[in-house]
Amino acid sequence: MNIKLFNRAGNKTSLTEKGEYFLPHAQKILQSYQEATYGLQQVFIPYELVIGSALSISNNVLPNILPAFKSEFKDVRIKLLTGHSKDILRKVINKEVDFGIIRTEAHSQIESIRLYNDPIGLFVPPNHPFLKKEKVTIEDVGEHPLILFDYGSIKKFYIHLPF
Repeated sequence: MNIKLFNRAGNKTSLTEKGEYFLPHAQKILQSYQEATYGLQQVFIPYELVIGSALSISNNVLPNILPAFKSEFKDVRIKLLTGHSKDILRKVINKEVDFGIIRTEAHSQIESIRLYNDPIGLFVPPNHPFLKKEKVTIEDVGEHPLILFDYGSIKKFYIHLPF
């Protein structure tokens, strides 16, 4: 600063008039430095990614996707909200989630990206008569009790992003 701030007389040191003026400014500088150093040492809260998903997708698809995502982005916390596709679509539109993964839904306020189609298969127990047939028709299937998909179940997967 090229200004004399201290008077020295033997073992004693005192502030000059300019030193007295500068002291509160120096204290502010020191306090600011200490606050900045403290702030840099604090653990920063990681980014939270909120994903909306149909329940069937969160149970069947996300367990295959999320571990790879977490290994790439370790500081990102994932919060998963599940519900029927129409409910998740509403959450995307209202910006309650960062994005949603649901079955096919269209809306003018969102952009959709198709992830993949999930084929529907016929599954039977090991001793079922269908396993003895070379070909099973829809009429054959109609003669047996079926477990069908619930409302909003997996068909085509889309990721929905708010504009």
